[in-house]
Amino acid sequence: MSGGNCPETPRQKMIGMMYLFLTAMLAVNVSSTVLEGFILVDKSLQTNNEIFAKNNKAAYSHFELEWNENKQKYDEAWQIALDLQKRANTMCASIDSAKWFLARKADGEEGDPNHLKAMDNVDIGYSAMLYTVDPKKPSRGDLLKSEIKEYRRFLLEEIVVDENKFSDLADAIKKSLNTDDVKAEKGSHDEGSVKHWENTIFENIPVGAIMPLLTKVQSDIRNTEAMAIAHLFGQVGAADFSVNKFEARLIIDSKYLIKGSSQTGMALLGAVDSTKRPTYEVFVNNNPVSVDKHGAFTYPTNTSGKYEITGSILLEGEDGEINKYTFPAQSFEVGELNATVSATKMNVLYAGVENPMSISVPGIASNSVTPRLSDGSSLMLQSDGSYIAKPKTPGKDIEMIVTATIDGNTQEVGRYPFRVKALPPPTAFVQYPKEAKNASGKTIILPENFQSGRLKKRDLLDAYGVVAELLDSDFEVKYIVKSFEMVFYDTMGNAKTYKSTGSKFTNDQVRQIKDLSRGKQFFISNVRAVGPDGIEKRLPPIDVTIN
Repeated sequence: MSGGNCPETPRQKMIGMMYLFLTAMLAVNVSSTVLEGFILVDKSLQTNNEIFAKNNKAAYSHFELEWNENKQKYDEAWQIALDLQKRANTMCASIDSAKWFLARKADGEEGDPNHLKAMDNVDIGYSAMLYTVDPKKPSRGDLLKSEIKEYRRFLLEEIVVDENKFSDLADAIKKSLNTDDVKAEKGSHDEGSVKHWENTIFENIPVGAIMPLLTKVQSDIRNTEAMAIAHLFGQVGAADFSVNKFEARLIIDSKYLIKGSSQTGMALLGAVDSTKRPTYEVFVNNNPVSVDKHGAFTYPTNTSGKYEITGSILLEGEDGEINKYTFPAQSFEVGELNATVSATKMNVLYAGVENPMSISVPGIASNSVTPRLSDGSSLMLQSDGSYIAKPKTPGKDIEMIVTATIDGNTQEVGRYPFRVKALPPPTAFVQYPKEAKNASGKTIILPENFQSGRLKKRDLLDAYGVVAELLDSDFEVKYIVKSFEMVFYDTMGNAKTYKSTGSKFTNDQVRQIKDLSRGKQFFISNVRAVGPDGIEKRLPPIDVTIN
């Protein structure tokens, strides 16, 4: 148990920060491989939480031992420690309950958060945690946020007490348990917009990604619990000048990092004499690390893989002897930095039209990410953070090249190939007005498309004209009909052709339609239409039989 007159608390960053905030992967097309990666991250974080819980349990046991030996000195602090333990356990149990609720919403009554099936479902988080039938009542997400805020208040007011005196510890708790709304930075594309904390966790997030996010919150709870119990114990008898116990501690800021970033941490010795400066020996992968007088160090990670930190703290005793205090080894992992690029409405890009795109890099702010197309085609940033790609040439493969600025350095983080295709040809229709009922039962007029078969003469005569549209496509493309022909046959079988140089029926065409009797057939052929790519297409004919 670490303690002392003025224990200096290190900055506590979010555990697993770079892996857990994979906002890039929340586009429409998230691969199963990426979702399986969330499982691995979640399991690793669960292992860390088990270690935290075990270490915290040992700290409480040590605290209880001291309390049993000197109740008068430790009783007040011990009662607060019991309250701390109860609150932390309740918080973690509440989050476990939310995980099971989400899993059963996603997979049914047999749903298990550790064995999710519908991992890519992006609607469950909102419906389960943010939606509420009665808008006056808080959602599950609101309640979780309130519980975290209350736990943070307890830590700051009941344990830290004096935030000015213990500013490092107070700042670490505030950052780890931050539930503030996120406001876009000044100068960004969405400057001034605000997103609630609970929305960043549950809204439009695959349920497979929500699980590690919630596990990360549990990690923050256990981490701040560890800091709080150490501080609480250390403040018991802080005014005493006699020191009879030392213990070395090493705290690293992140269990998971991205290659190219740096690990930071602090080596601490509990209950040190302020008149003496300890000497720190810290090693990462058997390489010595520079440590300042406060025990803080930074170690760059240039390769991915597992790292182990070991070391000791040397302190001169009253008798002049050098005492060595070795801290337990700690490890962390470094992963590769990858970008995620996906087309939000299709698997390919279409030449000459606007293709919506979602582009981001895990753990990197959107304003630090720069994408471009290899052929120099237009790529425009939108107000909502998405992009519009407009490739030039169909039949040509291109690459999306993504760079990111990390710690002031710009590096390429991914290249993603796309096929560029011409727009598919649309289908020609006769469009006419048709009566329909709206939700309130009122009669309204809606446009109806007719492709072939039997059609009433009245509908033909009321028709708006000939239109061209893509069938079964959610890709919004507007086509303009430039011309078409109507082919009629007289009683001798001779064809008569009447041409329109637009999308409307001409007067001659209308007169021919009026002369047709029931059962007579004619054709609308040689329909020519132009899409946003500027390419004129000739469409299949429409055969019409008067009904």
